[in-house]
Amino acid sequence: MGSVETLKSLIFNLFKKASSFLYVKIFPILNNKKLKEIYNNLAKNWGWAESSWGYEGMKKFINLVQKGKVLDLGCGSGFQSKYLTEAGMELVGVDFSEKMIEEAANNVPEASFLVMDMLDLDFPDDEFDGVYARASLLHLKKKDVGKIIEKINQILKRNGIFYVAVKEGKGEKYVDHPEKGARFFSFYKEKELKKLLVNGNFGIKEVFYEKFTNTNWLQILAIKY
Repeated sequence: MGSVETLKSLIFNLFKKASSFLYVKIFPILNNKKLKEIYNNLAKNWGWAESSWGYEGMKKFINLVQKGKVLDLGCGSGFQSKYLTEAGMELVGVDFSEKMIEEAANNVPEASFLVMDMLDLDFPDDEFDGVYARASLLHLKKKDVGKIIEKINQILKRNGIFYVAVKEGKGEKYVDHPEKGARFFSFYKEKELKKLLVNGNFGIKEVFYEKFTNTNWLQILAIKY
């Protein structure tokens, strides 16, 4: 009987380790690949309809940054980059979707665009006066967001401004859409997001919300001290 129980315990532990490996190592890779495929396919028509919200937040961001070098984090096809550039910003846009970057470069030729994953930001410290992250961090697992916020703090200059917009709510899950497919989203409550920013050495300047269709967008302006 003892050997049977030992075998059961061994099998259970092996299954547990395999499940953990799949969740931590394999699933994020597959999710990243699938998400990139979705956005590559959407690139031609992406952004200009979705840009109907967020202008108040962008105005607040521009007023705080004034002039300077700004990173559009998860720039998509460049619709946000266009307005930031027209406001006089020296703009660098990054996105992990190659097709989105192609569209952005065509739409906003006066800005600079790079294919780059948010998980692997490669910029010098104190490089930017502002970082604009509208509806981009929400595609990352919550366990990774703290590290990204710390990296954003590093690449911002002292008194640099960070704008972040995420979907208000709880937890993280895949959300299916008839045209956009199934995408991974993390949802945040105000207290939760503020804690991540403070832990990443940011001060909170303003918190505000905007309702658009069925989404309540939680938006925060933070400053690097």
